[in-house]
Amino acid sequence: DSFIAGHLARARAQLDLGDVAAAAAVLEEVARAMDTPGTNRSARQQLQLGELYHRLDKAAGSTGHTAEAVRLLTTAAERAREEGDIRSESFALGYLGAIAERFGDYDKALAYSRLAVARAERANALDGLYAWQWQSARALERLGKPDLALAAYQQAIETLEKIRFELTRGSSRKFQQAVAPVFFEMASLLLSQPGNRYAEPVEPIHPAAFTEVIIPQVFDLDGNTPIRDATNIAVRFVTHTA
Repeated sequence: DSFIAGHLARARAQLDLGDVAAAAAVLEEVARAMDTPGTNRSARQQLQLGELYHRLDKAAGSTGHTAEAVRLLTTAAERAREEGDIRSESFALGYLGAIAERFGDYDKALAYSRLAVARAERANALDGLYAWQWQSARALERLGKPDLALAAYQQAIETLEKIRFELTRGSSRKFQQAVAPVFFEMASLLLSQPGNRYAEPVEPIHPAAFTEVIIPQVFDLDGNTPIRDATNIAVRFVTHTA
């Protein structure tokens, strides 16, 4: 178990650094270890390996591990459900939705994402909840349901408001990278809607001003600026870059 856990952590770090080849080699070692007779493969280990296979294929622009990722995540979801591990079940379902989204099956992506949202709410797993609400919003937008998509984006933003300080632990840059796309995507959708309240010209924000405007006004660490106000700033940014 310590070998598998350590190698999963190592592969994750390598993917974070963009070393796809090294991560692939480590994950193959993990897969062999987990296939060894007598090895106790936990739902969380299957979840992590399935997610990392998904990340590996996405980073490499490949589909070589997708079928195995789906198998692992499906098994992890079923086992987590049996064990009452609602949090792990939520993440397994969410990653299955992410795989469906990657391949353009937005109906399936939405179905998995909504199940993941429901499980995350039960487990109070807010770090997963915002991700699956956001994923639902993207699927709804692709399915031509902008009103429902905007509602899902807003739900994700409200969840982010609750965990903003947890996400800023370590570095504010990590927080910015995690949440900024939510607002930019929502802003783009808002601007695309006829009769939106941003129909009148707004003062644009130049991309070069990102660090001077977005970070101090929205992603501050003192809690004085409601995170949802980022939507208004993001609209100005998207207006300039559109």
